[in-house]
Amino acid sequence: MRVLVIDTIAPEGIAYLREHGFEVDEIKKPPAQELYAKSGDYEAVVTRSSTAVTPELLAHAKHLLTVTTYTRQGRKIIAGTVFDGTPRVVQLRDLHIDFGPEGYILVLSYEDRPGMVGKIGTVLGRHNVNIASMHVGRREKRGRAIVVLILDEDLTPELMTEVAKAVEADFARMICL
Repeated sequence: MRVLVIDTIAPEGIAYLREHGFEVDEIKKPPAQELYAKSGDYEAVVTRSSTAVTPELLAHAKHLLTVTTYTRQGRKIIAGTVFDGTPRVVQLRDLHIDFGPEGYILVLSYEDRPGMVGKIGTVLGRHNVNIASMHVGRREKRGRAIVVLILDEDLTPELMTEVAKAVEADFARMICL
């Protein structure tokens, strides 16, 4: 797998990738047009800043599948790729995230502020629902956030409503794969 590193990362990180079979090329902070031109040749781009991952970059990535729909509520986006033979979702709505789509997936969108993740965990824990993994995406501190929880079991509609109310979610969906 070819990986393009576009930010300064620790030499140990580069060594780790190479030791695990990745072909690594490094171009520090390339101009946008150069990055767009090269991105299609790589399965992954490594960056320390989400600002480098723009809609324009995603549009140039050959190994990325992006689905955009338009509804009465506006534009909806989901983007995914395959990494090391495993499917990954890398964008929901306008927020970047990274998770493997499997099992029982709870997706919530809310205004990020201290205690939100704790509230979700408290409600689920009170109902004996285990969180297998958690993935959070946001653009800025205390701004719009999206959390994706992979759960060990499905949620009842009542529990789904309770979790959504706990964080004042403006979007809440349970997906069962």
